[in-house]
Amino acid sequence: MRQLLVVATLVALGTPLAFAQAGASPAPYVPRYTLSTGYEFLRSNAPPNVSNGFSLNGGYFSTSVAIKYWLHAEGEVTGSHSTNIGPLGQGLNLLTFTGGPQVVLHPGRFEPHAQVLFGGAHGFDSYFPTTSSYSASANSFALQTGGGLDFILSPRIGIRAIEVQYLHTGFPNGTNNAQNHLMLGAGIVFRLHGSLWTPDPGHERAKADKAMRR
Repeated sequence: MRQLLVVATLVALGTPLAFAQAGASPAPYVPRYTLSTGYEFLRSNAPPNVSNGFSLNGGYFSTSVAIKYWLHAEGEVTGSHSTNIGPLGQGLNLLTFTGGPQVVLHPGRFEPHAQVLFGGAHGFDSYFPTTSSYSASANSFALQTGGGLDFILSPRIGIRAIEVQYLHTGFPNGTNNAQNHLMLGAGIVFRLHGSLWTPDPGHERAKADKAMRR
């Protein structure tokens, strides 16, 4: 876990430096749509009566629509897998489907964001015990909140240098039916132009439109 955090920190700090010579920051415009996809790592608390947690690896896909200059509607789908999550040797496949508001700042090439997402989760090919039986698959609500940092390479593309989120699910586990997960992600961001908003609707808007036509 410590090694992963070190790698994530190096990516977050090193990616902008690698592109420091790419030129001046792009005009502060907001694309109407963004798409992002990449790698997702989850660290989850252990099943009941187990001392250690477990890890899952997978990917994510997210999309957002700009409502205002600083406010987006965000949707995200994640899929991850672990081969061994407990003493019985059972694995886990986990899917999440969430959506909600996202706040995005546009100071320049660095674009921090934060969101609160609500939705559902589906676990399968695993072991979900209740007080009287068990199942190999189950559904749960999902609460996902956190934030990240994008580095903008051009008006059309960027890098999601790091994203850190907390995920809460409520799958049956025979005791408290609650799970807490740390999610770390990184990937690529596609910025689709559509309508644009800028702090200055004159000069900066013209610069953004010119950049998008190149």
